[in-house]
Amino acid sequence: MRTARRDMLRTALILAQLGALSTASLANEARPASNSAVVDVAVGDPVMEAAKRKARSTLPEYFAIAANPKPTMQGFAVKVGMKAHAQMEFIWVAAVEKKDGKFHGRLANQPKGIPSLNRGDAVTFAEADIVDWMYIEGDRMRGHYTTCALARTPRMVEAFRANYGLDCGAPAGL
Repeated sequence: MRTARRDMLRTALILAQLGALSTASLANEARPASNSAVVDVAVGDPVMEAAKRKARSTLPEYFAIAANPKPTMQGFAVKVGMKAHAQMEFIWVAAVEKKDGKFHGRLANQPKGIPSLNRGDAVTFAEADIVDWMYIEGDRMRGHYTTCALARTPRMVEAFRANYGLDCGAPAGL
């Protein structure tokens, strides 16, 4: 029981940390996030769009693994695009279940641009709203294509690997 609780807490901590890398697409140019935990990315950014396509193309495999995980797997979540006024904010959602053709889950990080939503709130969304997925296997993270799209320098790639066990390969866009 202690191990399961520790694993859940570790997963929550990692999602909270990586929630700081949630992305908000803007209708115009990318802007610095200042002290925000949200990384703003320009609408149509080619590296981010490629990451979303890769994640969406592998959703069937993700759902198959999530439906029958190995004992070493935990922390299953999907990143969902939600409208925030004229913008989209992309938020990690955990405890995802599919019922009646819709997906239901709980927000795994605090939205920045949607004041009516809070971490832990129940949300409903369509599969088309999913832009990424993740889970932890042992000490490695799987998925996180959009997070890796933010790794635009070798230093960032190394930091993701060292801090989160996330192997992004070469810096995005290089």
